[in-house]
Amino acid sequence: MGSIVGELAPTSDSVGLEMYELIEELYSIPRSLTGEGVRETLRRVRRQVPFQLFEVPSGTRIYDWVIPNEWNLRDAWIADLAGDRIVDLKESPLHVLGYSVPIRARIPVEELRARAFALPNKSETISPANIAGRGPQ
Repeated sequence: MGSIVGELAPTSDSVGLEMYELIEELYSIPRSLTGEGVRETLRRVRRQVPFQLFEVPSGTRIYDWVIPNEWNLRDAWIADLAGDRIVDLKESPLHVLGYSVPIRARIPVEELRARAFALPNKSETISPANIAGRGPQ
């Protein structure tokens, strides 16, 4: 006779697969410390792990920290002069730095590079710095 825990517990293979599928599902949700992305992430996680969710309003002081304003990202991209998107939130949420300020402008590539945050020695990683060598300069 086996133990009850052993009979009810899922296999490590199935748990690993479920975790990977959940991570894939959550990856594309743009989120920061606050906002709709966090709520959506927690709703999806709650399908697997039941918990009660409490919301605390922005501006609330907790010890030496104040809960920031919500930052909800709906869309973001950088396009070249031909209109081709060379950086796109839809490809990766890592294309946008959290709490970035919206901008809608046509700017020279040098100014864009000056505004973009990237690690110079990571040319193959997802970042606005990958625009180097793309499009008219």
